[in-house]
Amino acid sequence: MNGASVAAGPPPCRTAGEAARAALERLVRAGADPVSYLRGRRAAGAGPAVGYVCGYVPEEVILAAGLHPVRLGGRPGPVGPADSRLQSFACSFARACLDGLLTLTGSEVAGVVFAYTCDSLRAVAESWRIHAPRGTFFHFLNLPARLKGRGVEDYTRAALSRFAVSLQAVEGGRPVTGESLEAAARLTAAVRAGLGRLAAVRSARPDILPGSTFIAIARGATVLDRGEAARDLDTLAADLEAVVEANPLPGDGAGSRPRVLVTGGFLETEGPLRLIEEAGLDIAADDLCLGGRALAFGAGTEARPDAESGLGPALARLAALYLGRVPCPTKHPPERRFAFVCDEAARHDVDGVVFLLQKFCDPHAFDYPELRHRLGSAGHPSLLLEVEQGALSRGQALTRLEAFAEGLREAMEGGRAG
Repeated sequence: MNGASVAAGPPPCRTAGEAARAALERLVRAGADPVSYLRGRRAAGAGPAVGYVCGYVPEEVILAAGLHPVRLGGRPGPVGPADSRLQSFACSFARACLDGLLTLTGSEVAGVVFAYTCDSLRAVAESWRIHAPRGTFFHFLNLPARLKGRGVEDYTRAALSRFAVSLQAVEGGRPVTGESLEAAARLTAAVRAGLGRLAAVRSARPDILPGSTFIAIARGATVLDRGEAARDLDTLAADLEAVVEANPLPGDGAGSRPRVLVTGGFLETEGPLRLIEEAGLDIAADDLCLGGRALAFGAGTEARPDAESGLGPALARLAALYLGRVPCPTKHPPERRFAFVCDEAARHDVDGVVFLLQKFCDPHAFDYPELRHRLGSAGHPSLLLEVEQGALSRGQALTRLEAFAEGLREAMEGGRAG
């Protein structure tokens, strides 16, 4: 589980009201230190939490079982006991994720759910299953890697049904019903809607809501009580939308910083994003596990009052929703993902793309050549940076980022001159 992931004090964000500042602080604090949040929650008598690794685990099912879902990540910095339980070529995120789990005291989460993604995280799941404290709930959600084909929908629905039943083994877990699952789906849709509004603010005015702050907020939304998160996101979005309206950009924006899209996997910290911004770039969009990819569900996120009732139909809708989301590099075929990233680059009018590649992450590495080619053909130059232990090698990365930013600025000036 990731520890403190942001610097002390509130992150850069031009909120106007006290309520928005309080909402921002709650979200960022929860995401920065989920262990303390969960311990405080339990001390206050709240129900048990269930951690999950990977955004393909539908938190709707955990909520419908009367439990609190929390996204688990890697603990930043050098890892300890995990190094003796995973191969040396496993990515640092997998090792940091297992290390964080092995250092839990047991009071934070009642169990952990994994979904099949890559071989390294499958190894993490097996190691945790063996070494988890006695009585800890464990479930492996074996979702398909190939999202198109005969029987995929039925297979996924059956896997989600087994998952829903398994949660009754958690103390405090209750049977999942069609009604509870639909209510949970509406709540998670409200959270995504709030994040979507903030993503629009980030795109329009990264000077008001920087990309690094947006990801810190999104991280917090995977930890906070979802009802509280939805309310805080709504409060913060309304405040920032008013700030944007009251502070229009001057003139034609000449001299503005280059806009970039950042693509990659799960970031243990916002450090790499802050370094990108420090180099003179504005993050206008992203294709990250906690950001743009977590919002790219498309049709099905809205409530459907005319939908068929019952647990079976509700599970079928949930299966269709997750199969229909923009896939990550561990899923096939990749065409929808390639199209999504290229479309996002065009839609947000970015000047370039920064790839944050987790060292030893084969799925992202396999995607990189084709995605780089497609982006370049569409007029979006890119820069590849390697991330390890949640961070970039500051000196070298900053130099390369500054050079990239300078090249983009020159291209912008040339375009205006033309």
